Amino acid sequence: MGFLSSVKTGVKAFKHIPGCTTERNGYTVMKYLPTYYAFKVLSAVKRYRINVHGIEHIQEGPAWIVSKHTHDKDIPDLSSALYKKTEEVPYFVARDDLCDDGWEKAQYLELGAIFINRENPSMDTIKDIIGTVGKGNQVVIFPEGTRMPHELGEFHRGAAMMAHQLYENEGINAPIYCVGVRRPKNPKAGVVINIAPPMYITDFTGSPRAKRRAATEKMRQTVGFLCSQEGRETDHVRRIEALEELIRKWAARGKNLILAPTQSATAAQPL
Repeated sequence: MGFLSSVKTGVKAFKHIPGCTTERNGYTVMKYLPTYYAFKVLSAVKRYRINVHGIEHIQEGPAWIVSKHTHDKDIPDLSSALYKKTEEVPYFVARDDLCDDGWEKAQYLELGAIFINRENPSMDTIKDIIGTVGKGNQVVIFPEGTRMPHELGEFHRGAAMMAHQLYENEGINAPIYCVGVRRPKNPKAGVVINIAPPMYITDFTGSPRAKRRAATEKMRQTVGFLCSQEGRETDHVRRIEALEELIRKWAARGKNLILAPTQSATAAQPL
């Protein structure tokens, strides 16, 4: 059963319980917290584990979460990990053609989606995303633009551009957390989420274009490394500077393109 199918089942089961559902765009949808707890229960029943390394790096307040995109479960998995730490609902950027019908779109909006046209993003949408972080929220971005479970795609520069604009226009230097997602061959083994220490757009120098280019490339290398087997070495890394040598060695071996699935999920901080 897919994630949205599970949510739709939850709507039918809990629509008569006060506080579990709400109306959005004319559709009855599950609220975020009931969805979160329903996903937790479903994961426990199916023995699906979310193993998180580096969750201690995440702090409350505005932030950009730059993540690898491997599966449609990335959204509930990351939401569960982040909500447990911050007790805040994270937003996430999704392509506008993700949903097949109005109910799906309404449900994703309730879960924190901000829809964007990947081919021709409007300035209004970009301002909406920047404003969401500016108000103190955390926004998840998948810079590859689509699911790529076994390859590390090129990163779009949107995350770096928006982080730079937020700092230049409002003076908010929101941290950028890079996230690697590794899924074992056996789906029941769950997922491994590696989170790096924060980087900041002010870490980069030069012209605005040079800053965005350098920040985007560093995000790509960091995410790629966190998705690799070697990424497990980040369990004991507490500062982003300590990652740089590990990432350089990893990238020099030409492992920045193919991400082999792991045999099993490494236990860390199961949710």
